[in-house]
Amino acid sequence: MNKERLLLIAAKIENDPTFGMESFVTKQLSTDVCGTPRCICGHGVYEFDRSTFQEITSQSVGYGRIEKWLPHGQRVFDLSYVDAHELFAPEGIDLEDITGHEAAAVIRHYVETGEVDWNLIRDRQNGN
Repeated sequence: MNKERLLLIAAKIENDPTFGMESFVTKQLSTDVCGTPRCICGHGVYEFDRSTFQEITSQSVGYGRIEKWLPHGQRVFDLSYVDAHELFAPEGIDLEDITGHEAAAVIRHYVETGEVDWNLIRDRQNGN
């Protein structure tokens, strides 16, 4: 795990109004944020492997599929496949409801403990 890179991304996404876990990149042609990173993985690939980010986002088909992004996010953050999948594509929660602040907290917890834990988010989404 590359703690320095993870913490840098946590700081970047914490108050980013364009952050969103439901997609890797913004592809809305009507906005000025088209082609910018949205999720944890997208931010990591954008920040640490810009050429791969540009290559993937230039494709007209399949740019939003996890199998396009996960190996690159895994590599830039030096994560296991399991940790990358849990961090970038958590199951059992509504991805579109995760804020940058919440995702940053999960990243920091992972850096401190080595455990990806989205339970705090699940509890909030379940009204607890």
